[in-house]
Amino acid sequence: MIRISLCFIFVLIVFLITLPFSLISFLVGRFNKRFQYRFGYLILSPLSKVFYKINGAKLTVTGQEFIPKDETVLFVGNHRSFIDIPLLLGFTNRPVAFVAKESLKKTPMINFWMFQIGCLFLDRTNLRKGVATIKEGIQMLKDGHTLVVFPEGTRSLTAELLPFKPGSLKLATKSRVRVVPFAIKGTDDVFENNGTKFRPAPVSLSFGEPIDLHTLESDATIDSTDYVKKTIEDLRSRMK
Repeated sequence: MIRISLCFIFVLIVFLITLPFSLISFLVGRFNKRFQYRFGYLILSPLSKVFYKINGAKLTVTGQEFIPKDETVLFVGNHRSFIDIPLLLGFTNRPVAFVAKESLKKTPMINFWMFQIGCLFLDRTNLRKGVATIKEGIQMLKDGHTLVVFPEGTRSLTAELLPFKPGSLKLATKSRVRVVPFAIKGTDDVFENNGTKFRPAPVSLSFGEPIDLHTLESDATIDSTDYVKKTIEDLRSRMK
């Protein structure tokens, strides 16, 4: 109870203190989205690391050397917990936005910051809206803004990855950016597995080498979706 209270108070204080600056950034973003997204990241990235210190997670992050420094990419990985988002904000070492589920669009405070960094909200119950969101994401990648997608579409409740949603990698193939795979372990032990109470637990995040899907698709014997999924499973299997 103490940890969840501290985390809530921390998030509320941060929201109130940064709100005036964020509103200015949001207004400027009507003319310069890159400035808005970068401003949001510069605030949220260090605060995400503080958030993890408060909730007591014992973090291990590996493979950051595989993340290209001057290249737009699509981060693709497994989904374990609601708090995967601050984990990735803290350790991707670049401004990123998330392709998130539609329900987060209505979550107070969280939705404000997700808009601030350029997140997209995918409605999987409406094909027309879903296609429009994917097209918007493709254009964002072409414009140089890195995205994160969880191709399972929802959190897996077991150690096994769920099947990838059809077309989940179109963001990369249509924008011609490389995929940086990642695997997450332990975030659900910090939060969801404890009745939504924060508990200290080991958390691991591992990045893999970038994958060029167009190179894979030139080989008719390789299914690119299966290849990316297996790469993520391999990353996760090597975690302690």
